[in-house]
Amino acid sequence: MKKLKEQTSRYFFMTHLRFCLKTAAWTVLITCLSPDYANAQQIKFTSHAIAVETIDPAAENYDDLIPLMKKIGSATVVALGEGTHDNGAALLAKARMVKFLHEKMGFDVLLFEYAFLGSLKANKYLSLDSSIYSATRSLNGWLSKELYPGLYEYIRATHKTGRPLFVGGFDHEKVPRGVPDYLEMLEEVYQKIRFNEADKIYIDSLVRTNGALGNRYQESFTANGRRKAEQLIDSLRTAVMVSNKFTGEERDLKLMYLKHLLMMSEERSSGEFKNIVRDYHMAERYFWIHKNLFAGKKVILWAATAHLVHDMVLIDRDEKVNNEKFRPYYQMGDYLNARLGKNYYVIGFTSYAGERGQIFPRESPHNKASYNVQVTPAPHESFEAYMSRSKYRYAFVDLESVLPDVDARFTALPLGNRMDFAPWAKILDALFYVGPSQPVKH
Repeated sequence: MKKLKEQTSRYFFMTHLRFCLKTAAWTVLITCLSPDYANAQQIKFTSHAIAVETIDPAAENYDDLIPLMKKIGSATVVALGEGTHDNGAALLAKARMVKFLHEKMGFDVLLFEYAFLGSLKANKYLSLDSSIYSATRSLNGWLSKELYPGLYEYIRATHKTGRPLFVGGFDHEKVPRGVPDYLEMLEEVYQKIRFNEADKIYIDSLVRTNGALGNRYQESFTANGRRKAEQLIDSLRTAVMVSNKFTGEERDLKLMYLKHLLMMSEERSSGEFKNIVRDYHMAERYFWIHKNLFAGKKVILWAATAHLVHDMVLIDRDEKVNNEKFRPYYQMGDYLNARLGKNYYVIGFTSYAGERGQIFPRESPHNKASYNVQVTPAPHESFEAYMSRSKYRYAFVDLESVLPDVDARFTALPLGNRMDFAPWAKILDALFYVGPSQPVKH
């Protein structure tokens, strides 16, 4: 972990220094304020745009998306990123893209920004005619019928064919829902590995503390208590490794589950480095999942765009550099891009204006959590504004195709509705314009 922090610090310093030395970027930024320049940029962007007829996941004619096949090419991992989790238009477009990628391009695995341990159960529920509650609970509602209309039914239907669309997650367990999954996994290990009852309580307490449920240990669960629990988990992993009571596959899975518990503990205790650790662990989980569970299969990633992009330090965020929330660091996408190269293709879904939020039914117990807020329209000289003034209701733009005709640096808002000026083609591969943002309706 210390090495990771040092690497991140060096990465930030050197890349940011190189960026600051490129003073010509400021000239470009000033030039961008010219209306003539903005109009010329708009014409160039729209001339390279691929028109998308609809973002409705129920639309089964994919003729409008067929041109995307050439742009995505031979990539084996396609990342679908939403700027915020509460932009319903982006989520609808992503759900349709999942169906397209599965049916037309041979992608058979869908991994969410959700719990690694709990989400792997979803495939069992999907293939056993279990209730929608069982399957969606395993993914914290990522497959709910209201959030992504038709996606649950679609994935479930594929599990009755010769080519199921498998699902999973590469993030930590959401608290406190993940606690039962951890405890269930530990009990399965204890059935084959004898372990001291007092030591079990330490590990149990670590799980409950991570899940914000208190703990069974009599005293306050201090940093020392956490370290002792982590040491005990390491001992348990060693015991599993040498035991002859597990099959090879069972052993690999249990070892990763226990490592995942250590990852979760590290994330919870990393303070200001929490985001750095989380993205590093998400990448580590992804590589393990692909190698051990879905080797040779093409994968779709579903997450916030900020986790999926790479080289974010190239974005001009000088005014926020001292704010930890905006400080550049290695994203999950940096690790994937470094290892996969051209086999990794990132699409950022983005909107011009509209509303975002979470709208629950009036009778829902979550109704009080409903909200929707106005999204500030993107600036006149941004990618989103260009698209909003164009003839396209929805559009896909492959940035490598555009580069010969437009300036490498331009303004866009695919990351949390932030206005960012950057060489976007070095950060992601395509922008998918989904029109006005709209609240997620549950």
